[in-house]
Amino acid sequence: MKDYRYVDRERLRSYLDQFNSISEAESRERKSFIKFSLGFLTAGLEEKKLAINELTEDKQITTLIEYLKKSKQLAVGRAESDEDRPDFVLETFEGCDVEVPSKNSEHASPALRFWFSEGNEHHSALCLLENYEASDEHHLAFKGGMSTFSVLVSFTYHARDKINNSILEKIIPRKAHINPNANIDDTHPASHHYELYSVRDYIWRFVAEPENLLREWGCIIGQRKKVTALYRTREMGKEAAKDWNLVSTFGYPIAICTGEA
Repeated sequence: MKDYRYVDRERLRSYLDQFNSISEAESRERKSFIKFSLGFLTAGLEEKKLAINELTEDKQITTLIEYLKKSKQLAVGRAESDEDRPDFVLETFEGCDVEVPSKNSEHASPALRFWFSEGNEHHSALCLLENYEASDEHHLAFKGGMSTFSVLVSFTYHARDKINNSILEKIIPRKAHINPNANIDDTHPASHHYELYSVRDYIWRFVAEPENLLREWGCIIGQRKKVTALYRTREMGKEAAKDWNLVSTFGYPIAICTGEA
């Protein structure tokens, strides 16, 4: 039996529902049905209604992976270029889970949790934010001519509300972009328009020596371990901290288990 360290059960169930021909009444009852989208139809797949409630959680996850593979909507391994690819990724990597304590010392639960994996000679860092609350969208690939990309900037933007409730609030406060000509458009996406200058002093260390930096910030870092993650890419691009040669990825996990898949 796999040891699952995290499962986004709401998204998992919603994705599986979309492969079933559920009734309009059932879809109206499920509030998450529209918010979380696979982004494609099951064209070419065998119509098969799943008794989802009768499946174990592990079987639900493997079933989703099988559907994604059949429909060619699953990439295997971290991006090594900024070319477009499927939103869903299945990857085995060595990484650690990170807890960011709440700024309210009375709260036992962390304000946010994420997973971090350092890069190698083929790709740069991977950062996966647990409990991602925004709606699903096709990922944004930062390519030539776009704003400078850093995985820390993407993380800060997409985790901003959680950061504001954490000990990181004073370390990386929200700051206005200092470039008045940086409009929010295809050349300056929202994440880098709002957050680049709030974290620019930490961009290099977040990628080059993440554990040292995170400990200095007061984060709690788990032991490094080999894990396999099914995740969705939200933003990716050639990492500024790596001289724009290697691609970093920011996303959010659907499921993470220890060891190989």
